[in-house]
Amino acid sequence: MIRKLLALLGLGLLGGGPALAAPPAEPPPEAWRRYAELAGRTFPAWLDEATPAAVRLRDYLDDLRVERGGEAVDLSLSVWVAPDGLVSRVAAPVFAQSEPNADLRAVFEGRRLSEPPPTGLRLPIRLRLRVAPPPADARPSTTNVAAST
Repeated sequence: MIRKLLALLGLGLLGGGPALAAPPAEPPPEAWRRYAELAGRTFPAWLDEATPAAVRLRDYLDDLRVERGGEAVDLSLSVWVAPDGLVSRVAAPVFAQSEPNADLRAVFEGRRLSEPPPTGLRLPIRLRLRVAPPPADARPSTTNVAAST
């Protein structure tokens, strides 16, 4: 959990080899953790809305999931938030088609989180949205979306 949160806040360790003698990292402030949790709840909710862009993006991600044999599709996002809580930019891997790229921006950019970011929060915030198969009892057009930070 702490490693994910540190990575989310841009505080992760670099390199893949053995760690050099470095001072232990302090855990991020509680306000940063709460804000990451807020973003982790808000982004899936925005993707779950019935707007045309959200529906098309969910359908595209669900089609990718089916093409990959039904396994969950992870969408890694880097999110920049203005001091007033407005999502000013979202970066993600580029999709092969232009429409899902535009839909991703339409779903997330220009939206306001319910709180402004805490002082000193390092940007971008990194989120991973996971599109998984819907539960067996869900209506056919449902997609299961969750976030982790």
